[in-house]
Amino acid sequence: MRGFTLIELLVVIAIIGMLSSVVLASLNQARAKSRDARRLSDMYELRNALEFYYSKNGSYPFCTDWSQTGSYWINCLDQALKADGDLPTVSVDDPLAPSAHYRYDNFCAAPGVTDAQHYRLWASSELPQPPPNGTALWWNANTVGVTNCDCPSGLVNGACL
Repeated sequence: MRGFTLIELLVVIAIIGMLSSVVLASLNQARAKSRDARRLSDMYELRNALEFYYSKNGSYPFCTDWSQTGSYWINCLDQALKADGDLPTVSVDDPLAPSAHYRYDNFCAAPGVTDAQHYRLWASSELPQPPPNGTALWWNANTVGVTNCDCPSGLVNGACL
């Protein structure tokens, strides 16, 4: 009776190990893409809620308070949009939090201008995003009017950081 040698068993185990690591890496990439798609969808929902808020109030929510962990928009937009009944369901239990976040501000009309007629809305992504959805690791969903809105961490070679 002949069985497998130790070398043959080790080779098979090594091959199975390599294949499973490739599958797990692909699965992690797919999960990151899925979470990024959800973030982008959340941003468009927030943009729609902001536009609805603007049509009812004649301005965008003006923020003076900021949360330094989790999502920057949560304090300001949560209060303003919920009070108006406009807040969509947005996932704030992001696996990237607190190092990454959704971000909203209305200070981008011009340096020092806070007219609540403009806004920036960003979300961090796990994977670099090609234009037109965004650049590098940020999406900028919308700016309204003529603005000088910059990327939250600066611009390098035409890409937000």
